[in-house]
Amino acid sequence: MPGNEKAAPSIVPPKKHKRPRLRLGLILNVYSVMLVVIPIAIIVALASALFERQAQGQAVNQMEALAEAETQEIHRWLQNSAVTLKLILTNPEEHRSMEEILLTLGFIGPKGVKVTNFLQEQLDLQNSFEELFLYNLEGDIRISTTADQVGLNIKEQGQPYFEASVSDDYLQPPYFDAARGRFQSVVAQPIRNTDGNIVGVLAGRLSLTDLSRIMARRVGLGATGEIYLISRSQSSFVTPSRFETYAPTQPIHSMGIDQALNEINGSGFYTNYRGRAVIGVYRWLPELQGGMMAEIETAEALQTVSVVQNLSGVLSFVAALVAVSIGVVVTGWITRPITQLTDVAIRVSEGDLSTRVAVQSHNELGLLAATFNSMLEQLHKSLLELEAQNAETTELNNELHLAKDELEQRVQERTLALAQSNDQLRQEIAERKLTEIELKKTKEIAEEANRLKSYFLANMSHELRTPLNAIINFAFVLNQGAEGDLTDGQADLLKRIEEAGRHLLGLINDILDLAKLEAGRMELSFEPVNLRDLITGTLSTAQGLVRGKPVELRRNIPDDLPLVRADPTRVRQVLLNLLSNAAKFTERGYILVCVVVEGEWVTLSIQDTGVGMSQEDIPKTFIEFVQLNGDLTRTTGGTGLGLPISKRFIEMHGGRMWAESQLGVGSTFFFTLPSLSQSEELPTD
Repeated sequence: MPGNEKAAPSIVPPKKHKRPRLRLGLILNVYSVMLVVIPIAIIVALASALFERQAQGQAVNQMEALAEAETQEIHRWLQNSAVTLKLILTNPEEHRSMEEILLTLGFIGPKGVKVTNFLQEQLDLQNSFEELFLYNLEGDIRISTTADQVGLNIKEQGQPYFEASVSDDYLQPPYFDAARGRFQSVVAQPIRNTDGNIVGVLAGRLSLTDLSRIMARRVGLGATGEIYLISRSQSSFVTPSRFETYAPTQPIHSMGIDQALNEINGSGFYTNYRGRAVIGVYRWLPELQGGMMAEIETAEALQTVSVVQNLSGVLSFVAALVAVSIGVVVTGWITRPITQLTDVAIRVSEGDLSTRVAVQSHNELGLLAATFNSMLEQLHKSLLELEAQNAETTELNNELHLAKDELEQRVQERTLALAQSNDQLRQEIAERKLTEIELKKTKEIAEEANRLKSYFLANMSHELRTPLNAIINFAFVLNQGAEGDLTDGQADLLKRIEEAGRHLLGLINDILDLAKLEAGRMELSFEPVNLRDLITGTLSTAQGLVRGKPVELRRNIPDDLPLVRADPTRVRQVLLNLLSNAAKFTERGYILVCVVVEGEWVTLSIQDTGVGMSQEDIPKTFIEFVQLNGDLTRTTGGTGLGLPISKRFIEMHGGRMWAESQLGVGSTFFFTLPSLSQSEELPTD
């Protein structure tokens, strides 16, 4: 029936669609740039700040170490100066002559010439003083190594050290002497008569040139660093500036100088007296009533930080540029098919059913393009049946939207995965760069530590051995009666000083040997060595070790003993260490030196009938500064260095050292040396 016929669905005319203002590619490019640049900028900023803070801390620590070393050097210099004056007064004859001169008015005669010559000789033996002089309780200079000073009255001159020096030992801190036009510092030692009363003073004018030499060392200071002393009284230089010349009375100021002169120790970043930004360490030195400054310009100390920051910026820019380029390429690869598909869809929606999407890939986008083309074919064929198949077309459109949503979701997931991969790659690159920087910094610190250790060894050898040898030689000369007859008590004291000095010198030599071994600076002079002669000579020297004891020194050496390749001095030192160790712990019995040839090696053993050791104590004997048999060791002496050093020497020869012992029975120490075949050419150094 006509009334029951369904109305034919009307065809909606196509609409014109506008192109999107913001394309998908542009949006993805903006997002990729943000995801790359922002994390890189944050990481670089944080890493640069952390590295700069670490570099600042390391620079402050280095300057504090230098300041502490110079402080200790100044203390040793002042102590050595005071000890020098005390040693001068230990000469009884010269002491009596000084008393007589101080109590005599007017002409002093030949005795004054003799004392003057004696003081001049003492002055020539050291470099701490530039003048030695003698004055009485009225301030009259009676004797001086500087001739034009004799007869002057330091009390009338108003010298600040006079009042304090006539009552006790006194160190006058640096002060500006207007008469001389420069800073002076004086060490004074009262002279007492036999009743203990002070009759005058022996004084030494310290050489501030020598103090300036100490402060002028440049190790670890670079091109802009310096260490200098400031006087509290004038707030001016005691030791000269490294860079500019200042008048002795010209006051200078900076935050560090003011803090030090207010007796405050510390460090920080501030502007120095030359208007330069520096990293400085300041110390108050009460003995000198002044401040010590150790400074280096901030630009030099943190030069590495600037280089690293610039390099990080360049690398970050390059990494960001590469990441953005990759993002643009990937975005174009993803969005190009979508753009083509969108253009075709727009033309179809405008009524152009003849257009098709070019299928250029076989992935999901290619499948979508092929599906879209197939849909167009079907749409073109079904145009006349469109109204009847409206429901089916709607379903197809829904499937198309679902496929498109799924495709966009996959695109987003892949984009996110690529971004995460890029972030991980950038993080690995940053970590490797930080590791390389830390390794380089660690290498530089190790090299600097090695240079400081070498400087310490050289300084230690000179500063300890020189005064100690002087003490030993003075004690020996005095004990021989070079300056007059001695009482039994004086001779015994001088003998004890000499023995204690030699013991201390041996300890210093052991410590220096150990330091050289640990630093790899110990060198051996190899040559063919006749062990029979070496052992015979060493046993002759060791006879004194068992003098007064019922202990017999024995030896068992084969007649056909071959030569060995060794350093004779170090091998003799090892033998003496082992014999001395055996003699200390053997009260009766014997000490046997035995030599055995085993193939290419020669084995030496030193056996004693002493107290012995337990099995668990044997390994401890070769550990530095470890001492066994505590009560006996305190009686016989020892440092715990002889055996460890000996073991190191033998190992440097290519041999080895070990011990066997039984508590209460005795000990045997063994070591091996390589033999030298007669057909083998003699080695040359």
